[in-house]
Amino acid sequence: MSHHDSMSGPDFQPPGSSGVPPGRQPPSGQGPPPSQPPPGQGPPPGWQGPPGGMPPGGPPPAGPPHGTPWQPPGGPPPGRSGGSLVLGIVVGLVVLFGGGWLFFALAEYMRGEAANFVGLALPLLYLGGSIALAVRDDTRRFGSGLLLAIGAALIILAGVCFGLLFMLAGHG
Repeated sequence: MSHHDSMSGPDFQPPGSSGVPPGRQPPSGQGPPPSQPPPGQGPPPGWQGPPGGMPPGGPPPAGPPHGTPWQPPGGPPPGRSGGSLVLGIVVGLVVLFGGGWLFFALAEYMRGEAANFVGLALPLLYLGGSIALAVRDDTRRFGSGLLLAIGAALIILAGVCFGLLFMLAGHG
């Protein structure tokens, strides 16, 4: 191969050339136009388009339909759904404390075995219902609030217990 052959032909690129045709390069310091995805996030290489060829009138315009700007993957987070976490905690605390007081008020009127059954069934129903609500997408936050209310109730009851112990010990 002579020196002349290396300076011409289809593979020759002048120094400083990137091999991209003129007019196709973005100005320096700027990325791709906002209506097109960045390199590597478009259709896979070799993709031929829809079956049956191109629609009449040429290829479809680049980018999302209706002129909406391109959004990066994982764009804005979806709106919060599944109810209110705070409402779940408040409802849970009311149910736990109100149900506890109601159970103790009515337990003296029940026979021993019935009181034991109700005393075991009610917390299990609350826990099962809370878990069932927490795993569904449309009630996830409310169900999570009901589960968090269990922990909040335990912390509140522990504080009440310590307060009563200090009061009974004569420190209050």
